[in-house]
Amino acid sequence: MNVANDILEEEAAKKDEEAVQDDGEKDDIELTNINIDYIETNVQIAYQDGQEEVVNELIANQHEYLNELAGWGNAEVLSFEELIESEQWLKLKNDIQWLYEEGFDHSLVVNDMMNAEQFVRVAEAGDRMSIRYIHRIFHDLDASINRRQVDRVWGVTHAFGTTRQQQEVVNYLSSTQ
Repeated sequence: MNVANDILEEEAAKKDEEAVQDDGEKDDIELTNINIDYIETNVQIAYQDGQEEVVNELIANQHEYLNELAGWGNAEVLSFEELIESEQWLKLKNDIQWLYEEGFDHSLVVNDMMNAEQFVRVAEAGDRMSIRYIHRIFHDLDASINRRQVDRVWGVTHAFGTTRQQQEVVNYLSSTQ
């Protein structure tokens, strides 16, 4: 990665953080205020029998796709019309559903797939921040599950993130309902 890409990524991250922080009155929203029935468990990640390798590969592949789609400021210039008709986007949607239904077993990471599914829906209505959140979910999962070296962990996942960052995700999703 070169210096120009680093600067673009930092600028996009600052814009993202400002967009989330602008919703100060939503700080008290609880996890139950959106239409997602989150799993309550202490298990961070569990796989359906025999699916660990496939799941880990899907996470890595979708992270790569989302890097190209949203990383380094690309979310700012993408065409939603082209995006929602692309084979890669359809594959992402199908992969999220498969991960949710057949890849992961009862664990906190299922909540992350439910969030990703909701962000896909919102993104298809033209929301760039949702694209960034989908990317951040897969970015953090790839870093934690596959031990991928990354410059930054966003902390947005239920499985491996922080309560504050999880709440920001929920607040954002709530604001789109």
